[in-house]
Amino acid sequence: MSGATQVLTTLSWLLIAVVITPVIWFVIQPYLRGWSRAERRAANLLHDMLTPEQCRQLLWHGYLEVPSPSSAGRVYRVPRTRGSFVQVMENGKAVIASVCSLLNAFLMPM
Repeated sequence: MSGATQVLTTLSWLLIAVVITPVIWFVIQPYLRGWSRAERRAANLLHDMLTPEQCRQLLWHGYLEVPSPSSAGRVYRVPRTRGSFVQVMENGKAVIASVCSLLNAFLMPM
């Protein structure tokens, strides 16, 4: 095997590991944190509803960006943690930084 082939093989496995790790962590996390059965079911439902990219964003950045259906350029940044507020972003800048999210505690248990 040539040196270039070994490097490409190593990079391919590294890329696969980087893509798969957040998904595995998202599935295993509820069991490691000692969540109740209902919290695990909620986390599994959330995982089923989100795309892989949204799961990675939620896991890595701690929030999910949801584009506004009515305003172009507006994005709602929904945090993962309890007690946090949803930010309203327009063109990359926070316009309203304290929209209350009561469902946040129920949808994304920590």
